[in-house]
Amino acid sequence: MNVKAISVNVGKALLVSALFMFLSLIVSMVYGRDAAFTPLLISFIVTLLVGSFPFIFVRGQQALSLKDGFLTIVLSWVLSFIFGMMPYVLYGGEFTLMNAWFESVSGFTTTGSTILNDIEALPKSLLFWRSSTHYIGGLGVVVFLLLVIPSASPYRLKLTNMEMSSLSKDGYRYTSTKVVRIITTVYASLTVLALLSLWAAGMPFFDAINHAFSIAATGGFSTKNLSVGAFDSDLINIIVLIFMLDRRFGWSDYLSNSDNLRFLSDLIKENFLPLKLNI
Repeated sequence: MNVKAISVNVGKALLVSALFMFLSLIVSMVYGRDAAFTPLLISFIVTLLVGSFPFIFVRGQQALSLKDGFLTIVLSWVLSFIFGMMPYVLYGGEFTLMNAWFESVSGFTTTGSTILNDIEALPKSLLFWRSSTHYIGGLGVVVFLLLVIPSASPYRLKLTNMEMSSLSKDGYRYTSTKVVRIITTVYASLTVLALLSLWAAGMPFFDAINHAFSIAATGGFSTKNLSVGAFDSDLINIIVLIFMLDRRFGWSDYLSNSDNLRFLSDLIKENFLPLKLNI
C-alpha cells in the first residue's frame, strides 16, 4: 500500500471541500458576516491545513495500484463526510453530532434527506455550504480529484474507471482527461442554465444558486421549508420539472458523449443556422 500516494490524493479531495467552504465564507461576508462565519472559518482553516499537509512530506508523483485507488476513493468520501459536518457542529442549533453527520452524509451522497425542522432559520452561508455538499457529491469527489491530477499520472485512468459506471464507460473511447472535461463541462453548463432560468423566472439570486446546485446534483436540498413550493410560481415549477426530466432520462449523459455532441453540432449547423428568423 502506497500511503504517500493515497494521502496526497485524499488531501486533494479535501481541498475541494475547503474551496467551497471558502466560497461559503464569501457568502457570509456578503450578508454581513452572519452567524455561521466563525464556524465556517474554523472549518475552512482545519480542512485546508489537513488537505495541504501531505504535500509537505511527499515529493514527486507516486504510483498507485488498483487497491490503492479503491482505498483513495473510500477515504475521500468518508473524510469529506467528517470535515463536511464541522460547520454544522460548530454552528450548533439543531445540529447535534449525530444530526450533523446525517446532514453531511445526506448532502455528499445527494440523498436529500434532512433532520432540520426549520431550514430557513439557518444563516445563508450555512445554507450555501449545505447545498455545496451535494453539488460536490453530485459530480463526485473523485471526478473533482481527477481535475487536479497531472495528465501524465499513471493512475488517472484507474480512478476514472472505478468512479464511472460500466454503462458510461461503454460510451467513452477517449483519454480520461477528455472524459473528465466533458463531464465537468456538461455538469457546470446544466448548473448555469438552471441558475439563469430560475433567476429569470423570479426566484431570488441566492435561492436560484442553491436550487441550481440541487437540480444539477439531483440532491433535493432547498433553502425553504416548503422547497420550491414556497415561491408559489408555476413557471419555477415547470423549469424544475424540465431539469428533473433531463436528469431522469439521461439527456446529459447523452450529451456528454463526444460523438453525440459532434452529431448534434453538425445537425444544428446544417439545418438550423442557415435559417433566418422573421421577427
